[in-house]
Amino acid sequence: LLKQNKWAAAVAPFKAAGALASASADPMVNLGDALRASGALAPAIEAYRQALAREPTLGWAHRQLGYALYEAQNVAEAVPHLAEASRSFPKEYSLFLTMGHAALKNEQAPVAQRAYEQAVKLQ
Repeated sequence: LLKQNKWAAAVAPFKAAGALASASADPMVNLGDALRASGALAPAIEAYRQALAREPTLGWAHRQLGYALYEAQNVAEAVPHLAEASRSFPKEYSLFLTMGHAALKNEQAPVAQRAYEQAVKLQ
């Protein structure tokens, strides 16, 4: 369903997988991605939070939560999740660019500058 861009149709299977695989965070991240792609930011954010409750150091979940929080204009909370994700994805240009934008909007100029400098190095 995801490969066919049928995000809304993918939500129910991911909810079921998340309920069954209570120890794994991956189904919850997938659920969050499907919800986010279908425009449901608040439920997507909750799914990413549930994934992190299962695996607090999962870089993929931090990245997706950071992006969703940024899209929801919650830049103060997005910055630490994007920063945590940068440890797992040190060569992802868009991650550093988004972190720079979020930090700048949150009046964290030094964090924004470091993020932008890293993005420029990766470009």
